[in-house]
Amino acid sequence: MAYLVERLFRSKAKSDISKSAPLSEQHMIQEERGEAVDILRSVQRLEENEEERQQALSRIAQLTAKEKLVFGFLVEGYTIKEIAKRLEISYSTVNTHMNVIYRKLGVNMRSQLIICYRQYSK
Repeated sequence: MAYLVERLFRSKAKSDISKSAPLSEQHMIQEERGEAVDILRSVQRLEENEEERQQALSRIAQLTAKEKLVFGFLVEGYTIKEIAKRLEISYSTVNTHMNVIYRKLGVNMRSQLIICYRQYSK
């Protein structure tokens, strides 16, 4: 798709706009060129987002089963104490899992974890 948008962009380049063409046609070509640029930028953002998504999923895949459970509770906003009670493990064990999760996912605090990974917790 990006190829088609680039082709459209190039076909509507300024050098292609005929000086002898009526002003309305020149404006229409410039407007189409602007739309092509917008489409190209949107496609590039989608491709970048997909790459980020794949990287995030790859990092999550590195978590152990227990870490994934703790991860799910963390991004839902549960406290360490609540997670420990639900999983029937000690507070310090949850805290250890949390620190390993932060390291594996490249975050430093829970808010960063939630912002970066909430959409992948399900």
